[in-house]
Amino acid sequence: AGKQENNEKEEGMQTQTGRIIYYLTDFKSRQDQLKDRPYMIFEDMAVVFGMLDTDRYTVHPIDARQAADHGWTTDQLWKMAKKNTPRLLPERIEPADKKIIGHTDDEPVFLLSNDVQRYGSAVICYENLLYNFACKYHDNLYLLPTSIHECIILLDQGSLSCENLLDIIEESNKMLKTDEILSDNIYYYDRLQREFFGLF
Repeated sequence: AGKQENNEKEEGMQTQTGRIIYYLTDFKSRQDQLKDRPYMIFEDMAVVFGMLDTDRYTVHPIDARQAADHGWTTDQLWKMAKKNTPRLLPERIEPADKKIIGHTDDEPVFLLSNDVQRYGSAVICYENLLYNFACKYHDNLYLLPTSIHECIILLDQGSLSCENLLDIIEESNKMLKTDEILSDNIYYYDRLQREFFGLF
């Protein structure tokens, strides 16, 4: 009976660790909440961890106590979440509505999220996703974090003004609840250097 109990416990643990995901949140405004959570810094954002419910919509945050109880270090959480998140929440990239920032066929605008459009901005961390996308269009990329749920991607064809892009983020953030704001920065992806960085 003891052996069976151990096996069941082990299976339960595997099911649990198989649902650990990561998502992005604003680092500056969320520092108080982050004190009690394992997290990693990504530019001026924070990568945090949670347990994805079977509804694929609800995420239960993993706090420091829960991580300690299971013996999960931040590094271990990242390794598990890095494998699970793209599998459980595959990316979704689609052309933006034509009303958004003058979307045209010559200068397309894309919305980037996951397939449930929840905590979808994390897809920018998926391995090779930005690289493959940039190579497909032969351009470097601007990324506008319009919320924790999605980002806007614009191709750098030399015609965009960073000041205008900052205005878009500022306006977008005004319409969000505080806990949905991801950043007031804009980001750039250089496909030749394979580097992602904040511009301000």
